[in-house]
Amino acid sequence: LPIAAAAVALTLAARPRDARSADRHIDWMGGVLLVLGLPAFVFGIQQLGPERDAGAAASVEETPQERLAKCDAVLDERTLDELEAQLGREIVASLVDDYAATSDQLQADIAAARAAGDLAAWTRAVHSLKSAAANMGLARVFVLARDAEAAGEAQDASTLAVLSDRLTAPAAEGVAALRMRYTPSEDAAP
Repeated sequence: LPIAAAAVALTLAARPRDARSADRHIDWMGGVLLVLGLPAFVFGIQQLGPERDAGAAASVEETPQERLAKCDAVLDERTLDELEAQLGREIVASLVDDYAATSDQLQADIAAARAAGDLAAWTRAVHSLKSAAANMGLARVFVLARDAEAAGEAQDASTLAVLSDRLTAPAAEGVAALRMRYTPSEDAAP
């Protein structure tokens, strides 16, 4: 408020007078409404911020990764439903085969990097598996791979090893769940 008052005073003092402004009057009511209304407007905008209202944060849709992190199921059906809506069921069914091959290759890459003691390559392979699992809605694989990636980034090889060992079963369960949803006989061309 002191800065605003100084700005108004400076404007009144520095503004050159002209013939038309001599017969004009200051709109005091407009000034009062501006001085009172602007802070009220700013306060209202601040009240809409998520840090001020937990309800506002709840109205923002969570990301797919946040949803996967909360999911207890092997497969997040909503992720696949959204993928089907965007690409079509046939294309998603073909992505299942691609994911199965990619998952097997990434698990082989994880094992090779681990055997070589290459923490950077190990972490990259876990990151790739995490991303692929997220794309296919495989919640358990996503969470384990996310945590393994964080361990690798923290240079914690022992935790990365434990989490990498735990990836095998959920990865197999995930591929089985995908194949069950997209059975070859149902998706085969006539």
